[in-house]
Amino acid sequence: MYDLLSRRKKAVENVQKIQGRSAQDLFLRCGVGCLDSGRACLFRAETRGRRYERKIVYAGSWRNGNKGGETMMKTVAVLVASDSCFNGEREDKSGKAIVEIMKAANYKIESYDVVSDDLTAISAKLNEYVNREINLVLTTGGTGFSPRDNMPEATKAVIDREAPGIAEAIRFSSFAITKKAMLSRAVSGIKDKTLIINLPGSEKAVRESIDVILSPVEHGLDILLGLAHNCGENVK
Repeated sequence: MYDLLSRRKKAVENVQKIQGRSAQDLFLRCGVGCLDSGRACLFRAETRGRRYERKIVYAGSWRNGNKGGETMMKTVAVLVASDSCFNGEREDKSGKAIVEIMKAANYKIESYDVVSDDLTAISAKLNEYVNREINLVLTTGGTGFSPRDNMPEATKAVIDREAPGIAEAIRFSSFAITKKAMLSRAVSGIKDKTLIINLPGSEKAVRESIDVILSPVEHGLDILLGLAHNCGENVK
């Protein structure tokens, strides 16, 4: 019998040995665990009448064959690129909408920042998020044809690998609503263990876009973070 204090179904990244058995094995056998946003957490197990305590680092979901299993609370940063919002001339609505949606989707908001449309300012923030190992970065604004629309260029300067399907899906779904969607220059891509996605600048378009990509992106993050290995898994 394994007595774990937490009752949430979670998985561990670091496998630490407890009397010849891994922490992952203990989780598999009892089917429960504890997770705190990828941070170190105190793990207690009781086996054969003796208590063992170890610190382990959690990384994500432990499905154990259960497709409906609970997943980790991944981290997200929200970046608004807008000269007018940065200068206090206009209230940001799209960035706040992203925060609202992602909180409801069980993401931990690590940062919410408003910067100018300056290329250097945007790139600096994106690099900061990558260095902080934030799982997901959602940007809004700066993807159009204006000379000050620098978000795609700033994103390309940071990422190592593009993930074009995400931006294409957003454009495709938006095109059914307005033909102006073809004017979006938004990109998406990966740097280390961080996925960066450019979203549109309006609150309405942000909500519509996240509705399209949220579930597949969740699965993509699981793969990126080493928590899943099957790209063909059904995603709603």
